[in-house]
Formats: sequence, C-alpha cells, structure tokens
Amino acid sequence: MRQKREREEAARDAEPKDSNWAYETEQLLEQFMVAQPEATDIDITAIDCRTSFCEVRASGPIEAWNNFGELVKRATREPWSTFGAGLRTNSSGQGATKTDFRAIIERDASRYQVDTELASDPVDSDGVEEDCLCATPQWSMRRLELEDSARAAEGKDDYWAYEKEQALQLFIAGHRNASSFEVTEIDCRTTYCKITAVGRAEQSVDHFSEVFHDPALQERLGFTAETEVGSSGHDDVFELDARVMRQ
Repeated sequence: MRQKREREEAARDAEPKDSNWAYETEQLLEQFMVAQPEATDIDITAIDCRTSFCEVRASGPIEAWNNFGELVKRATREPWSTFGAGLRTNSSGQGATKTDFRAIIERDASRYQVDTELASDPVDSDGVEEDCLCATPQWSMRRLELEDSARAAEGKDDYWAYEKEQALQLFIAGHRNASSFEVTEIDCRTTYCKITAVGRAEQSVDHFSEVFHDPALQERLGFTAETEVGSSGHDDVFELDARVMRQ
C-alpha cells in the first residue's frame, strides 16, 4: 500500500503547471481562505496548483477539520473558481494539538485543453506502469484509475475484514449524521476499508465527512487517524467515498 501511495504522489508531482491558470489560482485560493473567520485556527501551509488540480495543505486542531472542508468547498463556488465537482480531503497525524489537513480539488476539465498525445506505456517488472515524467492530466487520471485497481486487487484478511465490515455498518447506522446519505458498499481488505455512499442533499457531503473523522472511529474500531474522504456530484445527487486505514 505504501508503494502504491508513493507512485500516486509521484504522478501528481510530475504533472506540469499550467502557468496561465495555476499561479493566479494559488493566490486567489490563499487570499480567500485566510480572509474567512473560520480560518482562525487553521494554518494554511501550502497551496500547489498544476494543470488538472490544486492541492491545499493546512494544519490545526482536529476540531477545525469541518471548517477546513467548508472553506475548500466555498472556494470552489467563488465567481473566480474554475473548479469542477471533484474534491478529496484527508487528515493525518492527529494529536492533542495538531492535525494535518489536505484537499485535492479537481479543475473543471472543460476549462483546459488536454494533451491527447500520451507517452508510451512504460511497465515495470511487476506489471505496474512506471511514472511518466511528462505526465499530462490524462495520464494522472489513468494513474488514479490504476491505483484504485491495485487497491481492489489487495487480498482480504478474512477474520479482520468481515469483523470490521460489520462494525462499520453498525457504527455508521448509529451515527447522528448518517440520515442524510445511504451506504451502498463497505469493503474491507487487509490494510484498509473503503466505504461508498450516495447523498441526496448538499449537507450529506459534510455529514459523511464528519462520520469518518469522528475520533470514536479510531478509539472504538481500531483505525488510524489517516482518513481520506472524496465526493463528486452536484444539485441533489452526490457520490461519496471514504478510505480508513488499519492500525
């Protein structure tokens, strides 16, 4: 899993900057976020835009997690925004005083031109495609699809996986914020569990995120503080997914 994550990060790092869009958008994001009253307890540590996405890194107390997610979502609705519906957030390093926050915001694909000439498909000895140093947005999307496929191929630790699937189902069903979304699948493997759901209202995105950043998830079910939550959609249908990691 660690190697898979490192390859995914390398693919993002390799994506070039659209200089006509990236630098201005970085400034607009920073100006917007630091000016909001909700940002009082949040330290924006880095904003890096490329061609198909922007990455926002921050830190603060775990109680500020919801404010961070709300700031990012509101930024995508600003008049200057050229972002699409794709948004992924995660937190890690949860401690008594500081948690690291991260958001990946996808750019609206209709707003930029994709290079249709991909490099040839390099494959390593394990059959996994190597990182393309001239990565295009298309390549990065393919990389994410490959990483998802690799995770899906991970074997099941039967005893742990089935126990956690049942425990997660009960935990979610009993959570105060679970009424605004419907869980469609819980799939645990050996190192992680993935939960997918559908929400019927905009607040379902916040509620879904709050469920998987609830400290009780780590305390009672034995997951780490490293949690990844994603959402896409608009109007009244939102596709939601979360990945929680085994301790």
